[in-house]
Amino acid sequence: LSAYLLSFPRPFAEALDGALIAAGVLGLVAGYGGLFLRRFREARAEVPVGPHQVHMAALFGALLGPGVGMALAFLTWALSARTGRPVVLPDRITLPLLLLAWILAPYLGADLLSTLKGSFLAAGGLALAGGLYWAFKPQGETEEEPIAMGYGDVKLLGALGAWLGLYSLLALFLGVLFGALVGLAFRQRKIPFGPYLALGGIVAFFYGEALWRAYLAWLGL
Repeated sequence: LSAYLLSFPRPFAEALDGALIAAGVLGLVAGYGGLFLRRFREARAEVPVGPHQVHMAALFGALLGPGVGMALAFLTWALSARTGRPVVLPDRITLPLLLLAWILAPYLGADLLSTLKGSFLAAGGLALAGGLYWAFKPQGETEEEPIAMGYGDVKLLGALGAWLGLYSLLALFLGVLFGALVGLAFRQRKIPFGPYLALGGIVAFFYGEALWRAYLAWLGL
């Protein structure tokens, strides 16, 4: 709201892009991580919306643009709500095809950065909309499946993206680094990621530009 009214902490378009890209990146990290943890078994699809729609949005966003990707994924959300059954493509199809789309983009005359941005924007839009829906939707008991991270972390990084723009990806890197160091120090295999992600966001907010310049200087650029 402050970005729209006051252009603070950054202009609205930049804040929106930052939030969607950040949420999309972490949503896809969670998707690929979950697929790996399940040893490539298909996850149970949520009704009416869940990670399957996020992954579909990313695939169609990469191929057809973020607007089309989000529209098609929202359509499956509506159809799932209407029928009471998941109307989605399997993750075993969407996630490998998304990787293939990224790899082949330069060879098919597409711009790789535009392809990546399209997939992240579309995935982020569905991830934040779906997360907001489930935040207010009472949930009963569900069978737990192996997950890489919860969507609360996705929403948190989306909020950081609105404040930090692409420096939110630095916050993600720092959060992973801080969490890994603490996990190794205390020999913990499972730790809550949110606090370390928030700490990474604080560091990136105050020192993001300085860290980026130091990194470029280290590379000799």
